[in-house]
Amino acid sequence: NNSQNNSQNNSQNNSQNNSQNNSQFEKKILTKAESYERQLTLVTVLKCISLNGIQKIKPDLMILLEKSKFFKVMTWIHDFSGDYYLCIDCHLKDDDLKNEVFEYI
Repeated sequence: NNSQNNSQNNSQNNSQNNSQNNSQFEKKILTKAESYERQLTLVTVLKCISLNGIQKIKPDLMILLEKSKFFKVMTWIHDFSGDYYLCIDCHLKDDDLKNEVFEYI
């Protein structure tokens, strides 16, 4: 009986911890350095995927990237895909890239 109670308590505690961890993850605001580092990591991973592979996941990926404000990654994908006109839009949405839009053109 005690082992059943302990098991139920552990299960409830794990559930509560998971929901707290998820809500903490969702609320975390990235610093510019953290965002840049994550975007750089993602570009490195995407470089391992062929153009065909990226084209297959591009629509869904772009939605996620825009929600995350990962415009540097979006710029890289558009550039890699040859969609240069979309790169300009990403440059204008990103505070760091905005200053480089004329240089890009």
